[in-house]
Amino acid sequence: MFSIFNGKSLHIKVMNKTALDQYEEIVTDALKSCSAKLRKSFKTAFIQLMILYMVLPRKINFTQMGRYSDSSEQRFR
Repeated sequence: MFSIFNGKSLHIKVMNKTALDQYEEIVTDALKSCSAKLRKSFKTAFIQLMILYMVLPRKINFTQMGRYSDSSEQRFR
């Protein structure tokens, strides 16, 4: 929840986001603050990888990453 004051009135907006959406925003903000120039394909793969680390139940390997994501196993190797 956050508030916006536009001079006349105070507007309060409630964000209905899941924990994974919030985690994705945190990773995206961290990548934006990085001084190195990163390609969009790397950024999306990195965000997907970080979310997979949070979601995968047991051991994390390339086969599991390919199974639980939209991408193939080869993308993570």
